[in-house]
Amino acid sequence: MRPRLIFSYGVTKSASTYAFQICAQGLIRAGLPQPRLPAQILGARRTINAVEHLSARQLEQIETLATAWSTRLVLKTHTAPDGPVRDWLAEGRAEAHATYRDPRDVALSMLDHGRAARAAGRPAFAEFRTLNDTCRGLDDQMTTLAAWLALPGTLALTYEALTTGDGPARLMRHHGLPGQAAPLCAHVRNSCFVQFNKGIQSRHRAEMSAQASARFHARYRPFYALLMPAPPNRTPVLAPGTRLCAMDNRICAH
Repeated sequence: MRPRLIFSYGVTKSASTYAFQICAQGLIRAGLPQPRLPAQILGARRTINAVEHLSARQLEQIETLATAWSTRLVLKTHTAPDGPVRDWLAEGRAEAHATYRDPRDVALSMLDHGRAARAAGRPAFAEFRTLNDTCRGLDDQMTTLAAWLALPGTLALTYEALTTGDGPARLMRHHGLPGQAAPLCAHVRNSCFVQFNKGIQSRHRAEMSAQASARFHARYRPFYALLMPAPPNRTPVLAPGTRLCAMDNRICAH
């Protein structure tokens, strides 16, 4: 029996919602429904199974519900894996995938989101006005990504592999989902909310100055060395304690 719980982690703006929907819809097509978890686990406002910090007790509750529903549940998250989640991955009681993207492209997408948020009067992402602003968030996300990729059972997927490569097929194989990736992806793109912005690969080449690009590359040098253009084909992908940011508390771009 495959684990009842699948964690779908993603760096912001790295096709994480798309990966989550591929997994969710693949499970549904396999006869494994994705009912919404109770509000005391998710919070009252969430419409999908998106989670943050989970205790060991909450993990047990979710597994018990999945068993009662005769299903496997995919849980979307942008949060670092806490101790209980790490334990479950280590013990094989859960599986995971983690999506990521070139930090330069993430930064540009975060600035797009910031402009849209300010225009609409929404607080989320409104603080991102300059490339400097995005570095503070990206530093934290690099730490979170490294934590997920140091866990057994976590498949690493790049934005490029997910959007135009073999990422969807690899995701399906990793989680034991039947069927072909192409029709599933077409269904997800046409029928599900996937939160694509511009959806352009390597957009920094046209939209970021050479100076700013070089500063990002220097700041996240370990990320580029270890994970780009593609991650190693193993799990865990990274050694525990790996740092993906080469600098601390410095201005990275102007």
